[in-house]
Amino acid sequence: MLAEIDLALRDFAHPCAQRFLKWDLSRSNWARDYLGLIADPERRALAKKFLNLFEEEAVPRFPLLRRSVIYGDANDHNALVDPKTKRRGLRH
Repeated sequence: MLAEIDLALRDFAHPCAQRFLKWDLSRSNWARDYLGLIADPERRALAKKFLNLFEEEAVPRFPLLRRSVIYGDANDHNALVDPKTKRRGLRH
């Protein structure tokens, strides 16, 4: 179902979609500002290691990837369903 929603949104564009969202994985480096809040030095070093790896390996590849609006927060607390509907998936 989520793949169908993402496909339907592939060409969707809106000015409000161009904003900073902390849960946008491509912008994960904001977490670097909070490394000092990790009290345990080993855990802080581990978090820093993976943020560095992200910056070195993932970030340079972003320009090569397609980007679109997706619905990435589906869970049983924020999805609307019609219990009478037996059909799965979306209509195109």
